Amino acid sequence: MEEREKKDGKPVRPGKRELLRHRDSKVDLESKPGRTTVITKTTPQSETGGYYCNVKKCFEVNEKKMEKKKKDYDLEGRIKELREEEEKAKAYEKEKQKEKKRRAEEDLTLEEEGLTVCVDVIFGEVLGKVLKGGNGEG
Repeated sequence: MEEREKKDGKPVRPGKRELLRHRDSKVDLESKPGRTTVITKTTPQSETGGYYCNVKKCFEVNEKKMEKKKKDYDLEGRIKELREEEEKAKAYEKEKQKEKKRRAEEDLTLEEEGLTVCVDVIFGEVLGKVLKGGNGEG
């Protein structure tokens, strides 16, 4: 069962809190005045000064969560940008293929026109010789 049982659908209030009491040991405040000491997580509790703040720890945890979300968002944004770049690259390649195909068709058309001109020139020379009365010998 829970610590607080419900009476008539209402939670029961917790009992009275214990009153504050004096420390059993003396705190040494005067042995190291003006000195700076580095306190890490591995420093023994007896050598640490000050107090532990649960609010700060909670804030740090929330801050880490926000940074993680931001990184996740950045990752999604980068993925989106990469997809857009891939689409642009594909479109560029398609355009390049179309341009290459168009150039090949133009070259083919120019070759056909060139052959037609050559045939016309050759046919015109032969026809001219025939009309002049030559037998085709130069």
